[in-house]
Amino acid sequence: AVYAYTVDEEGWMLRLMGWGIDGLFTNRPDRMRALVDAG
Repeated sequence: AVYAYTVDEEGWMLRLMGWGIDGLFTNRPDRMRALVDAG
């Protein structure tokens, strides 16, 4: 499993999601939720 720690920038969130990480930790769950919901 691959997890990234403290990813707060949307660009990195998208990049890591594209790489297929298993999860990430963030101080901005609102941004992450919006990206996940957008697909």
